[in-house]
Amino acid sequence: MKLLFVYKFCTMGGVEVILKNRLEVIAENHSDISADILFFNDYGGKKLFSDKFEKNVYIIKDPLRIRQFVIEGKYDFVISIDTPEIFEYITDNSVKFILEVHTNYKENRNYLSSIVSGKQKPIAITVPSNYFKDIISQEIGNEIPIYVFPNFINNSFIELYNSIDVINESDKKYIGWIGRLDSLKNWSEFIDIGQKLAKERDDVIFLIVGGMTADESIKNSFFKALNKKSLLPSTKWIPFYSPIQAIYKTIAQSNGCYVSTSRGESFGMTVVESMACRCPVVCSNIDAFKEITDSGKSGLLYDLGDIDSAVSQINLLLDNQRVREDIINNSYQSLFERYDPSKIIFDWISLLHNLLDKCSISSNVQDIQ
Repeated sequence: MKLLFVYKFCTMGGVEVILKNRLEVIAENHSDISADILFFNDYGGKKLFSDKFEKNVYIIKDPLRIRQFVIEGKYDFVISIDTPEIFEYITDNSVKFILEVHTNYKENRNYLSSIVSGKQKPIAITVPSNYFKDIISQEIGNEIPIYVFPNFINNSFIELYNSIDVINESDKKYIGWIGRLDSLKNWSEFIDIGQKLAKERDDVIFLIVGGMTADESIKNSFFKALNKKSLLPSTKWIPFYSPIQAIYKTIAQSNGCYVSTSRGESFGMTVVESMACRCPVVCSNIDAFKEITDSGKSGLLYDLGDIDSAVSQINLLLDNQRVREDIINNSYQSLFERYDPSKIIFDWISLLHNLLDKCSISSNVQDIQ
């Protein structure tokens, strides 16, 4: 089977990491599957694939060249990840599309209605979580079948984590936050949490990672908020960091915790990464995080907007060693039981084979008619 993943932006973001994870598992366990990735633009992300998979990654901007590349490639499936343009570029009915929906920004999903009503429809839609499946079903209905294809953590991620040595610059506990500086990731709530926590204890440092591509106006608002809340002296901001495992290890070794204040996620990759690095998490109680943490057994939840609750949960992880160890052990064990890479890819490939068989049967029926 020959697969082509299509994503318009090649950055150092979550989708690129997910794609590399998939290529690794496919290469290790499925020699009968070949997979390539097509990006429309490279914003520095191609180097993520330079070690093993550079020959599988293509950067093509021109629509005519993209069309030629796809047709000549004779792929069994073209898998679009939030890239509706590919449906416009390829009008050949012989191409079988699958649409992956990952974006948790509702305005960025406006394209779905035109895809569902268009001539070139995908034969299936995949999403990373059961919660997100319900969201997409509500938005576009069930005319096109929707399947859950979870994200996962690769063994190579853990191996790199284990190989990294970090030296904490302070004997204080790091409270970490990772994400874009936007309203959905809800950075302002983390600052409110930090203000209250800093008033209660003097043994914490706030480590904020992300925001490299944010507008200057947003960065200014971010620093003004830190200054207003008197958090500048106790906050370390890193616009971008790689490998991210070093951040989680820094937090874990300091006996701190990772916090996500997000208002909405399709999956919650940073929470899963944190759990894989044995770094305990405190999350807003959105449905995506409830699914990952098994409603709080593998991570502590707080009501979104409830600053007192968030601070209470953080204090519990910082001060109660038994609770801390239970959360770490539960999350690590459940993570690899529920998100085992080999099983997820095996189930996904089985789905692809079933879809291929259905397409073959449908084509044969049309030929007879």
